[in-house]
Amino acid sequence: MRVGIRDLAGVGVLLTLLASSLYSQIPASRPKLMIVSAADVGMASAINRATFAAVDRGTVSSVSVMVVGDALDEAVALIRKHPGLDVGLHLVVSAEWPKARWRPILPCAAVPTLCEPDGAMRRQFEPVVTEARELEQELRAQVMVARAAGLPLTHLDVHKNALYGAGSRFADALARVSRDENLPVVLARVGATAWGTLAAMMPDAPMLDAWTAITPVETPARWFRWYELAIRGAPLGVSQIVVHPGYDDPELRALTEGAEAWASAWRQRDLDVLLGDDFRRELSERNVTLIGWRNVPRRMRLDGPPR
Repeated sequence: MRVGIRDLAGVGVLLTLLASSLYSQIPASRPKLMIVSAADVGMASAINRATFAAVDRGTVSSVSVMVVGDALDEAVALIRKHPGLDVGLHLVVSAEWPKARWRPILPCAAVPTLCEPDGAMRRQFEPVVTEARELEQELRAQVMVARAAGLPLTHLDVHKNALYGAGSRFADALARVSRDENLPVVLARVGATAWGTLAAMMPDAPMLDAWTAITPVETPARWFRWYELAIRGAPLGVSQIVVHPGYDDPELRALTEGAEAWASAWRQRDLDVLLGDDFRRELSERNVTLIGWRNVPRRMRLDGPPR
């Protein structure tokens, strides 16, 4: 049986509506905590400026910075103007955009299995050919660059969630970096990613109650509705929504040319939601308090409630 995009969209809508129905029975007086995290900061000026417009609006509580991006310097300057802002490191191990050919921090001679012949990272992370030792060295180099830039790091996540389901040797490498740098990795009890292997290697890591992000099956007409249902369906405890704000301007259109998912128009829709009154109103009416990773208890575990 073939399953098409429209079928997937229908299933996604049904599950979201079901979650919304279940969680709508929770008394409004019981608060929920949520991290709204903006990804890909440092990729482009259009993303940096849009992200901090949402930060200033009070609808983004955490940013995740890629140090391999061309707009890193601007991102660092904006972060310095927002002391106390929650700042994660968006670890990058692939370069999927044709016009954003990110290079590893380390020379390709040191990490050849991460590189393509042009010196950029592979367009997709390839577990079969990647050496875990080289990967770990590159992850550590990205942390080093972030710290040298003065970024007040609170946590780690991975671009495209590339390492979570890639195999135990890569999960182990990420876990070692997390422990050595004293930076928790984003993990959740419920989410769109395979957390299990990494969670088992990090039994004391904080564990969110839920993680979600809008996917390509959603239509532009339903964009805000998806966020509305995500807020309504958030469980008690700590959840995270990942957003990708950006301005649909010539810079970002050129950078993401030929794509639809996570391209400039997609990011403009996210930004419109974040800057709009309805998003703030929904958070308020559902008694959702925005927090950052620095507020997440260190002893939130996979096998039980937060302790």
